[in-house]
Amino acid sequence: MLGRTSGAKAKVTNAAETVVGYVDPLVKDEKLRRRLLEALAVGVAARQRARRQMGVTSLARRLGSDPVLRQQVAEIAMHLRDARDQVKRDLPVKRAKRHRARNTTLLIAGIGLIVASKPALREKIVAKAKSFAGEGQDDTPAEPSFTPPVAQSDGSAAVGGDAPA
Repeated sequence: MLGRTSGAKAKVTNAAETVVGYVDPLVKDEKLRRRLLEALAVGVAARQRARRQMGVTSLARRLGSDPVLRQQVAEIAMHLRDARDQVKRDLPVKRAKRHRARNTTLLIAGIGLIVASKPALREKIVAKAKSFAGEGQDDTPAEPSFTPPVAQSDGSAAVGGDAPA
């Protein structure tokens, strides 16, 4: 039980870590605070305007027919997008792990499994490896063709059977 965390506790911890990334720039950046406040003010005005008619269908109908409400909702979206983009620009960029060694190892292991499972392919690769390493030939070195010299009657030596008789 010592190493476990409850599901709720882990969710709260993760949420707190996520919020810290957004709250820290908010505290430090006046321009970001201003944008969020503008979005909030526009949202409150749009809410008050839409509150006159309650209900989802009536709200959707009113949003479709009321150009001022549509413009306010578009303005909310614009302010929130600007704030999100600014926060993203200010956050440090995390580099994704590349896992190059792990992926290479898995690739080589996969190729090895394929080669090991196909006997014909395995024999072909082993034969190529032996011919590349020079193991496919006879292990005994080849004897050079050598013909011993033949002694002539005048004391000189002639090679092979080419001596004059």
